[in-house]
Amino acid sequence: MPRHHHHTSSTPLLVPSGSPTRTLPSASPLVHFHGLYLLDYLVTALLLLTSILLDTFGQPFERGFDIHDPRISYPHLQESITSLASWLIGVVGIVVLLAVVWLRRAVAREGEASDHWWRRDAMEVGAWVRNVVLWDVHHAMLGTVLGLSVTNLLVNGTKLMVGALRPDFLARCRPSEGMCLGDVGAVREGRMSFPSGHSGRVGAAGGFALWYLMAVTGAVAVDARRPAGRVWRLAVCLIPVFAILFMCIDRLQRNRHHVEDIVVGCLTGLAVSFLSYRYYYPPLTSTEVVGSNNIAGKPKSGPLHPNTSSGAETHDEESA
Repeated sequence: MPRHHHHTSSTPLLVPSGSPTRTLPSASPLVHFHGLYLLDYLVTALLLLTSILLDTFGQPFERGFDIHDPRISYPHLQESITSLASWLIGVVGIVVLLAVVWLRRAVAREGEASDHWWRRDAMEVGAWVRNVVLWDVHHAMLGTVLGLSVTNLLVNGTKLMVGALRPDFLARCRPSEGMCLGDVGAVREGRMSFPSGHSGRVGAAGGFALWYLMAVTGAVAVDARRPAGRVWRLAVCLIPVFAILFMCIDRLQRNRHHVEDIVVGCLTGLAVSFLSYRYYYPPLTSTEVVGSNNIAGKPKSGPLHPNTSSGAETHDEESA
């Protein structure tokens, strides 16, 4: 049995230089797309479609109200971030993150992290892009959209069953003799306060970006490396956190939600995003070991065993 050499660092972006460079074949494909991933995409699409149908056509529970209740007496303000914009922010955000990470890896100097799974080394550029870069992008995008879809389904279903009134409900309703005279669509939206959909979606997308960044930067890695010069990793991971906070605060400022709506929606998105991340990626603090797929920031299934002398193909899709 060949000896496995352990690295003391679980940091995928920066490790001590001078590590041996693995030799890889430049031609034959290293990864095969498992057909069962098509089922994952199909189920994710069905979850997303169901959540959208609930949001569009579902009728919320009609809860009674008091016209003197100060909690629902706030003015109706113009929305600054629409539902569609919140979706675009989540999807575009993870695309930009993946582009930055892989551009950084593409320009990594020789000898820097030369033994990590994402290194190109002797591989042809086309093969590296297809079998390494797109392999990670595929898992990250699938995990993000899965988290968004599940979160949206949970949030929209809860909204309809609870029928909680928004802070600006009376301004939407324009009550007269116990009846709402306002626009029917606006009144319907006014009964869907708990939990916050915007906060849930930004929690799901921003949460996945947070877990992904924590893994690829090694921000939470506990290893034998010197602690000096590592604070930047934590600072980078704060970017999605600030994006989440911005969205949540905006919903409060626009009188769209109560504090509890924001908190529950955001925590739901964060929890689902962590589950969807762990569905396709190992723990955030996994240590790189030769011949292992249990590496922080690397999809559970393939594409490469690091430092394999033969460059053999791995087929671990079933165990992912």
